[in-house]
Amino acid sequence: MPRMQPPPGWIRGSEATARLRISDSLLSRYVLDGKIRRYVPHGRKYGFYNEDDVKILEDVSAAFLVSNISNIDRSSQSRDDQISRPLPK
Repeated sequence: MPRMQPPPGWIRGSEATARLRISDSLLSRYVLDGKIRRYVPHGRKYGFYNEDDVKILEDVSAAFLVSNISNIDRSSQSRDDQISRPLPK
């Protein structure tokens, strides 16, 4: 059978994993956990993933990375301050 185009608002698994930078198995786990909805057309083996769900996880992941980077910057700065201070006598 020819490859089906995803319906509006749905994307292929390859696009979902690329956008989220995750493996196929983690994508399956997100589906099992209810984080991403999956639609499998009748008679097909492979399905499509809800684009809005993927976008939400994409945004959460980006916010998490930005938050961690700023925390790392602050913690390394405080370590640098501690290192440059003279030891008490």
